Amino acid sequence: MFFSIPGMFSKYLEIGGFDYLECRSYLPFIGIILFLVSILNPIFQKRSIYSYIFIFIILLFGINNLIYSRNYSEPIKFYDSVINNGTKVALAYYNRGTIKNGTNDIVGARMDYTRAIDLNPDYVEAYNNRGIIKKSQGDYKGALQDYNSAIKIKNDYSLAYNNRGEVKIDLQDFDSAIKDFNKAISLDSNYVNAYVSRGYVRMKLGDMLGAKADFFRAIEINPNAVSAYNYLGLCQLNSKEYKKVILYFEKALSKKP
Repeated sequence: MFFSIPGMFSKYLEIGGFDYLECRSYLPFIGIILFLVSILNPIFQKRSIYSYIFIFIILLFGINNLIYSRNYSEPIKFYDSVINNGTKVALAYYNRGTIKNGTNDIVGARMDYTRAIDLNPDYVEAYNNRGIIKKSQGDYKGALQDYNSAIKIKNDYSLAYNNRGEVKIDLQDFDSAIKDFNKAISLDSNYVNAYVSRGYVRMKLGDMLGAKADFFRAIEINPNAVSAYNYLGLCQLNSKEYKKVILYFEKALSKKP
């Protein structure tokens, strides 16, 4: 009991997390039941009314456990149970939104991220993920607003800078996009996607040497960066170095057939 009670009442508050970590009490309670059984063993041997009452209580808890455990059968059911019970936890909405996004329920994911932001206006990850969804829906203005909000809250958030740059590519705002990729790289010198995206923009602007440098740097960090090989092939195609074109395209295909 001494070790289980603190865990039940501790809170995770970093980003509006769990209300209480009740699961920390499960394992100690198994020991408590075994302890009670050992103490009550003489009563069980006599088969008194108390032993039947105790067994009946254990059965009730077992049935309740069977019903309650369904909430743990799938991640989405767990977060549904948390939310449906009226628990206003931003993390629950965020995690459920991430699961929905993974199952292509884009509308549901966007709604959950919005709810998470309503509960925690400083939730930078929720702004970033909602921005990704808005971009996929063609809502570029909304996506930019979300990335701007995330950066305003956390100005060293490299992921938001990179993703904002991706939106600016779609808007043909290449110069501003490069600035965002530069910032992302300055914050994380091993940010592969930022190098690839910046290389792509440089390629679009005709800066083939700069583009190649970015693609080679991406491959240096991650030899499996398929997009970098593919874009290198396009760069070589522009300079009509066809043997290298085939080499890089084959390399890309070998990584991702």
